Amino acid sequence: MGLAGAALIVSGGRIHVELHNLAGYTCAGAAALSWAAYSLLIRRLPPFPTEAVGGFCLLSGMLSLSLYAVESALTGQFMMPAEIEWVLLAGLGAGPMGLAFFTWSAALKRGDPRVIGALSYLTPLASTLVLVALGNQPFTVISALAMLLIIAGAFIGSFDMLRR
Repeated sequence: MGLAGAALIVSGGRIHVELHNLAGYTCAGAAALSWAAYSLLIRRLPPFPTEAVGGFCLLSGMLSLSLYAVESALTGQFMMPAEIEWVLLAGLGAGPMGLAFFTWSAALKRGDPRVIGALSYLTPLASTLVLVALGNQPFTVISALAMLLIIAGAFIGSFDMLRR
């Protein structure tokens, strides 16, 4: 239910698949599967400090830059980021993205993964409410339906915890 609600919010109720974006869809699917595998396996791995997530992020960022360089060499289309863009990338990695990965890892090590997964669907709901409050997004019937699905999914996913 939460996934359906998140998909409704992100798509605005209009899911349109374009075949020329198949490589991007494939990469997104692989990222989702690897994130799900990490989230499910984190408790089964030998204990490691949550701070190690920073190293994982640095390694994946360097791998991404390497793949970009290879792709640029193959296509002949290379664009070097400007200095300010490097600063913004570093700030994004150390700030909101790094913090999100760190807190996700810490939460999964200490909390109930079912509840955490269900509650994670509140992110698109909250961001939509912020956009509506700032006047950048209209509140529509689709938004309301998506929010109801997300809240219902989070409630159902958290039911065991709430019952206790």
